[in-house]
Amino acid sequence: ASVRGQTYQEYLQPITSSTGIYFDYLGSVKINKGYLKILIPLNISHFGPHIQNIGTALDTTKYLCNQTRIIEIDSICQNRFQPLSVRYQDLTTEFDSISHLIENRFKRAWIRGVGSVLKQIFGTLDENDALKYNDAIEYVQENEKHLVSLMKESILVTSSTITSYNQTLSKIKDNEINLSEAIDNLSLNLKNISEQTNGLHILFKVNQVFNNLETSILTLSFQLEDVTNAILFSSQNILHPAIMTSSQLYRELANNYRHLSRDLQLPIALDMNNIHYLVTYVCPFPMFPMFHVPVPLVGIKEYTLFYNIALPTPYDCNEPYKFTLIIPGNKYIAMTKDKLQHCTFDDMKECKVVSPGNFICDVTNVYTTDAMPSCESELLSKVIREVPKQCDVKFVYGKLDIWKPLANNKWIFVQSEPNKVSIDCLNSKLYETNILATGILTLPNNCIGRCKSTTLIPKYIL
Repeated sequence: ASVRGQTYQEYLQPITSSTGIYFDYLGSVKINKGYLKILIPLNISHFGPHIQNIGTALDTTKYLCNQTRIIEIDSICQNRFQPLSVRYQDLTTEFDSISHLIENRFKRAWIRGVGSVLKQIFGTLDENDALKYNDAIEYVQENEKHLVSLMKESILVTSSTITSYNQTLSKIKDNEINLSEAIDNLSLNLKNISEQTNGLHILFKVNQVFNNLETSILTLSFQLEDVTNAILFSSQNILHPAIMTSSQLYRELANNYRHLSRDLQLPIALDMNNIHYLVTYVCPFPMFPMFHVPVPLVGIKEYTLFYNIALPTPYDCNEPYKFTLIIPGNKYIAMTKDKLQHCTFDDMKECKVVSPGNFICDVTNVYTTDAMPSCESELLSKVIREVPKQCDVKFVYGKLDIWKPLANNKWIFVQSEPNKVSIDCLNSKLYETNILATGILTLPNNCIGRCKSTTLIPKYIL
């Protein structure tokens, strides 16, 4: 008989001998050593002056339209001016909603007054952090060579956004130059207007002004919309691509990663496909025009993480109701690959997943295995002939019917009496077998196992 072409023995692994504890492998662990504070400056100081310039241009255009003394052109002016005026009002309203982000002389004093509020909202991102990060941005804007020294302090000010800002500002200035020239040409033509003046020529100049006005308003509107959307996205810990794309962030890290302290590294390999694992938190500073993206940094040592499970193991084959087991001292143990150091904890809340099978853990104490041995560290690091004295050994007597789920579609079973297990796989015949004592059952993705009232459904895609 087979399950998807494989014999059932490949899915059943009896455990006839065990110390009484099972170490379920969960993946690799690195210990959190802080964060690389990526600062993305958001320069919006140009919006105010350019919006004022557009407002002046609208007033000038309205005045010039009234000077044409040509009824058809006056009608066209009114039709085109009205929607632009509405768009301009929307532009000023949207700018007012973010104008508090513009740096001014009163900002630092205001920050100091709400420092405690910041502490509650952002945890460690208090007044000193905000001022320090703002100074760091100004430091780099003056000279990008300062990036290296800031990286030693685990601060990265993104230079690509500075370059992008300069390109944006250049585009806006070009729009203003074109608009100014169009208004000057219209004004000059109106000064020389006469009965013989070609109305079509004046109409062309008027449309040229309105086209440039529309371009200027739309350019600023789209940029403002990107800024407000970025702030909204950051509340959901999403980095808006208008602020920085994934490829830009990857290049920033790739270009500056080597300048980190030697005892620090990223938790996973720096790869374009992994970049979304690194960015899990985005924080806008409510006073400064910048975004803060903390990327975790870890120590260089890698640990192997196990979930410690008490494993009732048959004590005597002639006594099927008698089992021995070890009560784990902690739920989890992480041990270096050379088994010289280990750490323990009882809650995976201390850890977070950076990618499947890779964890970062906040660990306070790391122990030397020889100096501070535990039951689990002794069992994992040494060849033993007897149970270590640190272990809490228990005996259990009775009828046991236990199924304990593990990772990777596996279950530990403990059965005092023989029981039948059925394995039902897609496009395969139903297979049944008997189980007794202690062992591990592994099921493929498209199979379901059943034992009495217990249904075993795989949840991992392998």
